Amino acid sequence: MSWIKQWLEHLEADDNTLEPGLYVVATPIGNLEDITLRALRVLQQADLVAAEDTRSAQNLLRTYGLHQPTISLYRDNEEHRIPQVLQALGGGKRIALISEAGTPCISDPGYLTVKAVVEAGFTVFAIPGASAVVAALSAAGLPTHHFIFLGFLPQRRGKRRKVLQTYKHLPATLVLYASPHGVEELLIELRDVLGNRQACIGREITKKFEEFVRGPISSLQQHLGQQVRPRGEFVVLVEGDSLDAVNGLAGGGGESDSPGRIGVSASGKGASVPALTVKETIEQHARTLLAEGGRTTKLAQVLARQYPSLSRRQAYQLLLKLSEE
Repeated sequence: MSWIKQWLEHLEADDNTLEPGLYVVATPIGNLEDITLRALRVLQQADLVAAEDTRSAQNLLRTYGLHQPTISLYRDNEEHRIPQVLQALGGGKRIALISEAGTPCISDPGYLTVKAVVEAGFTVFAIPGASAVVAALSAAGLPTHHFIFLGFLPQRRGKRRKVLQTYKHLPATLVLYASPHGVEELLIELRDVLGNRQACIGREITKKFEEFVRGPISSLQQHLGQQVRPRGEFVVLVEGDSLDAVNGLAGGGGESDSPGRIGVSASGKGASVPALTVKETIEQHARTLLAEGGRTTKLAQVLARQYPSLSRRQAYQLLLKLSEE
């Protein structure tokens, strides 16, 4: 790390000061080498570091010979800290916002602060870096063109299953966080609700005992069952639903025997609404776009971006077909 400290000392001598504002700084999720040079420069020049955990923040700063003042900004006190942050920004200060590890606001505190700072008219700078979500996706071997990050599911079993049912038939890789004591139960529910899909577990990502286990959910259960007690933080990824249901769109092929369905419940006393197949959902969206108006070619681009399984040509043909009807 000595060369980094020399580099920081060199920066101190340069007239390369940061603009006032809030800097949302990603920090390592395990391996300290994953800090970016830009993040270090921001931390070095920050007037204040707002940290989810001040102890881990001070350890990080000391590692690189930095001694900026810190204040705590975690989930339970974030709303109370916002006036202090706004006052400091009003005085032309530069504030670095960091979480305990990874990127702030991603299953970590920070969203309320960023929202308040934006609404108050101050500048927010994104300093990208480590993220467990992106790291896990990059190494999982599952489709990445379309994914949904669900974070930690609700603690109650019924609510967890309801969330999974909501996303069951979407053609997108699901990304979830799990604690060591909850990962085995999560796998049981994933298999019960989604079926025995291909999946991946990322554990202790970027750390000494990093591990990726890939295969059907059942094989991941077997792997964890062979361990005395699972340790570390887990990222669990599950492949999305089959896209066969959209093959019949705009003459693209036959219908699936069991088309995917989206949105199966509604509020009220046990009220329910008919589920929509993936095909019906796309057609409904296409009709909405047609009602709003615009060139068909442009609408086809919008529709194809929304549903990666649909080519732009298929989207265009579908829109033409519906407009004739």
